[in-house]
Amino acid sequence: MNDFDAILELHRSETFVSDEEKAWEKWLRDLEAKMNLSDLDGDQDEDGYSIDFAYDLFSNGDSVAEAAEEFKMCIKAIEEPENDGQPSMYEEYQDLHGGDDSYDYEGDIG
Repeated sequence: MNDFDAILELHRSETFVSDEEKAWEKWLRDLEAKMNLSDLDGDQDEDGYSIDFAYDLFSNGDSVAEAAEEFKMCIKAIEEPENDGQPSMYEEYQDLHGGDDSYDYEGDIG
């Protein structure tokens, strides 16, 4: 392998994007467009949406439409906190999935 081949191989390895990562990025862009948000990087407890929760939904196979509905319900629960003592959709999700909302999605892609 000559120097050029080594440089080319390094470039390929540093710019490789897996099919899963491409699918996640498209799904996220589509979700942001559907929700009319420029960025889903919010705080789930304060804003009703977050990239971490979005990645959880994506990983579980939710469609963009299903995820948008989940987030709309979470946002509504924050805006209208009188929910008769019922847990929010986000709280129910966390209960079902072990309550770990510190998921680092970047470490699992590619």
